[in-house]
Amino acid sequence: MNRIVIVNDVHSDMELSGLLVGRDEVPPSKQGLKDSVIISDYLSSTFDNISQIVASNDTRVSRILHYLRLHAHRNIKVYTSDALCERDFGVLSGSNPQLIGGFDSDIFTHSRICPESGESVSQCRNRLVPYVRSTTSGKDGTSIILSHSFACQIIFNVFMNQDITHLSDFWMKKGSISVFNITDDYPWGTYDTSYNILEAKRYCIDEPVHNRGKD
Repeated sequence: MNRIVIVNDVHSDMELSGLLVGRDEVPPSKQGLKDSVIISDYLSSTFDNISQIVASNDTRVSRILHYLRLHAHRNIKVYTSDALCERDFGVLSGSNPQLIGGFDSDIFTHSRICPESGESVSQCRNRLVPYVRSTTSGKDGTSIILSHSFACQIIFNVFMNQDITHLSDFWMKKGSISVFNITDDYPWGTYDTSYNILEAKRYCIDEPVHNRGKD
């Protein structure tokens, strides 16, 4: 079966402190390094026909990629690009989102509002989705997409044909994955399942935390 599997990254110390990281280059936390092994082990043992890995070039993903490549078939194709990096929060990177009204802020609920020196949800989508589609279209086997919380949420929203500003608790959880099955009738995938690898617990993501987005 041909599939696309969207996989969230691991924690950094900044994120554990409740701060926005965005596209800042920050390393995984000590727990994040351990979680990278768990995620890569799980992916390699669960999806036995991985044909390619499409990943952000951020260090929060690179450890997962490193361990996953150790398990994967030597002919596997690997693509890394800053096109899959996290949404750029500009001057807000490193700040607590509660200082700007939390996730109710227009920065999150309006698709075209940009933080200073950053990018809007729409701009992030226009960077992420074409790259994912160009690297996975027509590919056999399982394509693993390794990215970050807000980026994974946006990709998921597009695949599900829902508001791109939709935010859920699910994608804020590190180690979350969603699986889409690829067929000739649905080349971008039909939704299969979502769950969290690290917590080994299924989540209901039908209801967004915030779904007041305006396009």
